[in-house]
Amino acid sequence: MTVIHDTIPLRYGGSKPLRLAKHAFLLAVARLSTRVLTVSELSKRAIVRDLHVPEQRISILRFPIDAERAWRVMALRTEMGQREVLLCLGRFDTHKNLPRLCHAFASTAFAARGGRLQLVGGGEAEVSALTGWLRSEGIGGVEVRTACSEPELDHLFATSRALVAPALEEGYGLPAFEAAATGLPVAASRTGAMTELPGATLFDPTRLDEMCAAIDEVTVQAPGPPSPQRDHGLRGTVLRALVGALEE
Repeated sequence: MTVIHDTIPLRYGGSKPLRLAKHAFLLAVARLSTRVLTVSELSKRAIVRDLHVPEQRISILRFPIDAERAWRVMALRTEMGQREVLLCLGRFDTHKNLPRLCHAFASTAFAARGGRLQLVGGGEAEVSALTGWLRSEGIGGVEVRTACSEPELDHLFATSRALVAPALEEGYGLPAFEAAATGLPVAASRTGAMTELPGATLFDPTRLDEMCAAIDEVTVQAPGPPSPQRDHGLRGTVLRALVGALEE
């Protein structure tokens, strides 16, 4: 049994020879696997399409949500209050759609009234490259930084106004689910499991007007109560998924 998160690396990032090598590797893994676990319906369809795995051999594993973090963040939010910051978490890969997000942000009413966009999760070279690109494009109000620690992440969830997840393709979208569990308003691409996120404001990630409207909508919303949806821990979640897949 093999876990395949998604097939996004076959389309984005790296050279064509590297993507072909990844494709060959995943094809071999899929053929050797009796069962495949993945993280969303979108990823399941992609594995069927890209790796030719029969649908009946694929089961879906749902990530757990940290209930303790949700309540911890609520306490911090009450203590510290919120800043006019729109948060975006995750790697700075091509499919994360960050340049389009920055252009959309620059056109929002949120930015016009002094709001800021904080991009968190890139490597040092990626931070430097994106900072230089922002300067060349004349886009202000955007802070770019590397990955943060867990306590820093709690602080960001507590003090930000909303989270945006603008990826062109997303197998799951864990930051959006974690943010929503803490009560933080979320604007997300209409892709992956994020379409299953209750209360999220969804948009077409290729359309600046939809992204702008979604950002302006969520940044004026008040945070809600913590609403962790699943809290079995990662180990328990994986074991349940394995047992369920073997019983199918």
